[in-house]
Amino acid sequence: MTINANGWLDDLDFQIVSAKDLLASPRAMRDTLGVYMILLSAADQIFTCAGLSGAEALRSWNVGNHQLVYIGEGIGVRSRAMQHLTGTIRDSSARELLLSLQFSSQVLWPEGSSSLIEMEQRLTSFLIENTYFAFRYGGYVKDAERELIQRTASPFNTAGNAKSPLLAQLKVLRDQFRAHLRATGQRHHRAAMPASAWLLRTNHLAGSPTQSTNPLS
Repeated sequence: MTINANGWLDDLDFQIVSAKDLLASPRAMRDTLGVYMILLSAADQIFTCAGLSGAEALRSWNVGNHQLVYIGEGIGVRSRAMQHLTGTIRDSSARELLLSLQFSSQVLWPEGSSSLIEMEQRLTSFLIENTYFAFRYGGYVKDAERELIQRTASPFNTAGNAKSPLLAQLKVLRDQFRAHLRATGQRHHRAAMPASAWLLRTNHLAGSPTQSTNPLS
């Protein structure tokens, strides 16, 4: 499927693919050094329905109805994308923050089980239907990631993020969700997630962020 990106994404020289297309054809994104962005359908509405203020800032960083929520980097951008899409909260801070929103306000799907494993499974299905990945290959990815976080209002980046009006509110919800998991003794078991098992057949190290920066910066 061809996705028509807005000018800001074209100007940054990013390609874009839907989560569905990435799963159907993983070679749509090479597993190589680069930076990536997660764009989520109707993210501003999700945050507003959860009672968070400042979601209008996301509307400047959109592709159609999908809005930028996270920026990352890695030695294998496809592996990192797949960890966000089909992994667990151990793999992805974006997944943890989304489940924190669901736990607090049931904004992703109607109220259901608070079992972490069941929530992870439902989140994977939700993300497959509602996510775009934008990506760009190249070196000095840590520098590129930091610059993009500083430039945009990406709400799920918890480090180096001064522009997002949502971040402080999200951290409160994340802390509440973590407290719930501790209180209920829940620990994620990777074997319970078939999609993660599929992912981990790839080179696991490719899913790790890199510290590559410009030595002259």
